[in-house]
Amino acid sequence: MRLRSRLDRLVKALGSPVAGPLTVLLLEAGPGLPPARRERTNSAGLPVLEVVFDPAAGPVELPSPPYKLVCGVDPADLV
Repeated sequence: MRLRSRLDRLVKALGSPVAGPLTVLLLEAGPGLPPARRERTNSAGLPVLEVVFDPAAGPVELPSPPYKLVCGVDPADLV
């Protein structure tokens, strides 16, 4: 059994405050949308990390795994 599988079983046994991996929403900065990081929730009440980035500023810092990366979608639509 791989280490990842063992860790997943352990998280299930102990209970996790978040169901599944964190969703990271990646948006490109534009007029009225300055670069920032915000925590929001989707329509199911699950946490979403919204990262607005400026491509000219270089790479984006993402949270440590596990996470699901989604580009350019409103967090309300992520269920």
